[in-house]
Amino acid sequence: SISLCILQLDLKTNYDILLRQYRAAIYRTLDGSLRINPKEVIIQYGDIINTYGTERDRLTHQLFQDFITFFDPQNPLRNRKEIEDVLDGYKTHPDWFVAQNAWFLQCYISASHENYRLALQQAQTGLSLIPDELSSYVQEAQIKATEFIAYLHNLLKNPKLAVLNSQKLVDQQLAINETVNGVNLINNLIYNFNSWHDYKTVHALTEILLRIEQKNQIKTLGRIDMRMAAILIQLGEYTKAQAYIDSALTKDINSIIRNNLLIDQISALAGQKRISEAETALRDFRRNTNPDTLNNLRIKTRLAQAEILIKLAKSDALDVYPLLQENAKLQIQSVLASNANDTNTMLASLENSKERQEERENALKRETVLKEAELEQKQRANALLWFLTAILTIATACAIGFAWYRNKTAKEMEVAHKQALAGEKAKSEFLAVMSHELRTPLNGIIGLAELLSTTGPSDDVRGKSSIILKSGNDLLELVKSILDMSHIDSGEMKIDREMTDVRDVVRTLEELWRPNIEQKDIRFTTFVDNSVPDAFSVDPLRLRQCLNNLISNADKFTSKGRIHLRITAEPIGNESDECLLTAVVSDTGTGIETAVMDRLFKPFVQADASMTRQYGGSGLGLAITRNLARLMGGDVTVTSTPGRGSEFTLTIQGEYADLDQVLGLSPAAEIATQEQALPDNQDAHISNTEHPKSMIENAPATAELDQKVSGTTPVFAAPSHPPSSPLSTSDKDKPFAGLRVLIAEDVSTNREVIKIFLDPLGCHCVDAANGREALEALSVQNFDIVLMDIRMPEMDGITATQIIRQSDAHYKDIPIIALTADVTADNHAECIKAGVNLFLKKPVMQEELIAAIADTHAKALRRQQEVAFNTGASATVHRQHAAHA
Repeated sequence: SISLCILQLDLKTNYDILLRQYRAAIYRTLDGSLRINPKEVIIQYGDIINTYGTERDRLTHQLFQDFITFFDPQNPLRNRKEIEDVLDGYKTHPDWFVAQNAWFLQCYISASHENYRLALQQAQTGLSLIPDELSSYVQEAQIKATEFIAYLHNLLKNPKLAVLNSQKLVDQQLAINETVNGVNLINNLIYNFNSWHDYKTVHALTEILLRIEQKNQIKTLGRIDMRMAAILIQLGEYTKAQAYIDSALTKDINSIIRNNLLIDQISALAGQKRISEAETALRDFRRNTNPDTLNNLRIKTRLAQAEILIKLAKSDALDVYPLLQENAKLQIQSVLASNANDTNTMLASLENSKERQEERENALKRETVLKEAELEQKQRANALLWFLTAILTIATACAIGFAWYRNKTAKEMEVAHKQALAGEKAKSEFLAVMSHELRTPLNGIIGLAELLSTTGPSDDVRGKSSIILKSGNDLLELVKSILDMSHIDSGEMKIDREMTDVRDVVRTLEELWRPNIEQKDIRFTTFVDNSVPDAFSVDPLRLRQCLNNLISNADKFTSKGRIHLRITAEPIGNESDECLLTAVVSDTGTGIETAVMDRLFKPFVQADASMTRQYGGSGLGLAITRNLARLMGGDVTVTSTPGRGSEFTLTIQGEYADLDQVLGLSPAAEIATQEQALPDNQDAHISNTEHPKSMIENAPATAELDQKVSGTTPVFAAPSHPPSSPLSTSDKDKPFAGLRVLIAEDVSTNREVIKIFLDPLGCHCVDAANGREALEALSVQNFDIVLMDIRMPEMDGITATQIIRQSDAHYKDIPIIALTADVTADNHAECIKAGVNLFLKKPVMQEELIAAIADTHAKALRRQQEVAFNTGASATVHRQHAAHA
C-alpha cells in the first residue's frame, strides 16, 4: 500500500501530501487496520524525509522511531513504562506538531489499556496544542484529534458526542479533498448501535465490514470475526458464532483478542448444549491464562456469564442463582473500581496539568520580560541613532523597522495568550464531561444502595448496602470538591448572598453530624451567641459547606473527647450596617505539627501524605473552605497543639437585619436562651463556662478534658427518633395513591431506581426512553407530573420541555421536574428558561425526589384551584350584570 502511494505522487511537488499519508499509515499499523509492520513504514518514511523533509518532519520521524523501539503490535500491554518515559520527553517539545503527536501516541497507549477517560483527556490536550493558523500540518492534526475523540466517545458510550465528532471528521476531510474512510464510519455506527443494544443493526453493519474485507482481499487480525461472534452470541445464534470463532483462532492475533475469543467459545459451546466441551474449554482457559489476566474484573465478569450459560445448559437452576449474584457483585465492583481509578487518574492528571500550566505561564512571563528588555534596548539604540545621524531617511527606516518588530512581538504574545486560554478551556470541558459521566452511574448505585440499606431482606444485605451507599456518597462529594476547586482556580465561583437564619443552619448541621460523632463516644456541642443576628446576609449553601468541611475535618482526626462549634458576631464600625460572623470549631484530636500548617490549605495536599497515612481524603476541603471564606470577605485560620487538639476559626463579613441584637442589647433574652438549654440540675452560670473562648488555651490532657466537659449540654438537641422512610408506608396509607408519573430517562437503570422509589407510594409510573417518546405518551395518556432527564438521544429533555410549554395541548401546563447529571449554572438556567418547574441534580436521593414531587404537585393543584375560582367569580359577576340590565 505504501509503495503504491509513492508511485502515484509527484515527489517534487506533493511530498507534503505523501508524508501526511505516511504518518496516517503509521497510526493505522498500530491499531491493526493496515496489515504492514510499522517498522517498515517508519523506515520508508525516513527515506523520503532525508530527501524532501523539513526539520519538523525529521523530529516527528525521530519520535516514531523512539516509540516503535519498545512498542509490540502483537501485545500493546508490554513495555508500558518504557513507552511512557519516551513520550514524556516529547510532550513538552517546543514544536507543537511533535508534541501533539506524542500526546496522540500516549492516547493510543491509554486506550489499549482500556483507560478510555484518560485517553480522551490526552486527546483533548493534544487538540489544545494546535495553533490558530492555516497550514497542512494544522489540518492534519485537527483530523487526527477529531478521529481519536470520536472513537473514544464510542468506547465511553457517548453516542451523541461520537456522532457529532464523526460528522465533524467527515467535514474536515472533505474540506481538503481527502478520501473519507468509510470503514471507520461504519465502525463508529457499530459502537453507537451496540451502546443502544440494537444487536440486529450491529449484526447487519458487521456483515457489511466483512463483505468490504472480502472484496478487497484484506487480511484482518481477527477483530471483525471476534465482533461478529460476540453479536451472534447476544442474538442466541451460537452455531454461527462458533464458525467465526474457529476462523479467527486460526489467524495471527494478539493476546487480548485471543482471550476474548476463547471466552466467547465457552459461551457458544454452552449455548449449543455441548456441555462437556464447554467445561473442558473453561478449565483449559483458567489453567493456561496468567493470574493477572484472570484477576481482571472484565475477564472475571465474562467468565461468570459463560459459567451461567453452562449451568443453564445443564438445567442446574439452583446453581445459577449464586452465579447471578456473583456476576452482579462483579459488575458493581467493576463500576466502583472504574470510578475510583478514573477519579485517582483525574486527580493526578489535574495536578500535573496545573503544574504544566504554571510552567507555561512562567515561561511566557520570562519571554515577555525578555521581549520588553529587547524593546527597551531597541528604543535606546534608535534614540542614539536619532542624535548621531543627520539623514532623515535613515531615521525613518529605523522607525519603520522598529514598528514592524513591535507589531510582530504583539502578535506572538497574543498567540501565546490564546494557547494558554485554550488549555484552561480544555480543562474546564474535561471536568464538565467527567462530572456528567461520574454522576450518571452514581445515580443507580446510590439510589439502589439507599433502598437496600433500609429495606434489604437481611442484616447482612443492609450492612453491605450501607457500605456501597457510603462509598458512593464519598465519591460524589469528591466530584463536587474537584468541580468547586476548578471553578475557584478559574475565577468562576459565584457567591449568592441572601438573608439567612444562621441558627437554622447550625441546627441542620447538628442533626446531620450528632449521630455519627457520638457513635464514636465523642461529645458534640454547639453554641450560637445572642450577638448573632436573626438575619445575616450570606450564601447559605456556601456557609453550610464551610462549616460542614470544618466539622468533618474535626471528626476525622478526633478519636475521643469533644468537638465544639461556637458562633459569635460583632459589628464593624459604629455606623456600618455590616458585622463580622465568627465560627470556631474546636476538637480534642491529634493536633497539627507547626511545619505542616504552612501547606494545610493548599489543594491536593494533606497533613500526612505518606503511603501509610492513617486518614484518607483528597486534600481539597480546607482549601475550598478558605477560598469560599475569602470570597465572602473573611478567612480561615488555625491554631493547634500536637496531642491536645486543634481550633479552626472561620470569619465571614456581611450585612445584618437587627442592629440591637448584633450589639448584644438583650441580655435577658440571652439568659433565657441559656437557661432553656440547661438541664434541671445545673445553674445558669455553668452555661458561660461550658463554651470557653478557646479550647486550645490552657488545654488539659485528653482524659482530663473529657472529664471536664462530661456535663456539657448542647444548645440544640437532636431528634429522639429519626424520620421514617417513605417506603415504609403501609398499603392502606399511600400518600401518592393514583398519582400518574411519566419518567423520561434514557438509562434503564435510572428508570428502575425511580420506579422502586415511587411504586410503594401508590404512583402509577410510565417509561419513556427519550423526549420524543415522552411527547407521544403525553398525547395518548393523562399524567399528573413528568420527571424529565436532560441529556437523551433523539430528543433531549430541554427540547421536549419547550415543545410541551409552547403547545396548545391539554398537557402544556403539566408540572415538570428536571433530572440531570450536568450541574453547571448554564444548564440550570437553560432548564428554567425552557419551562421546568424544579431542578434536581443526580444522583437523586429518595427523600429529595419524594419531597420535590409533593411540593411541585401541591403547587400545581393550588394553581388549578385559583384558576377555577377566578373563572367562577368572573361568571358570577357577569350573571349579576345581566340580571341588573
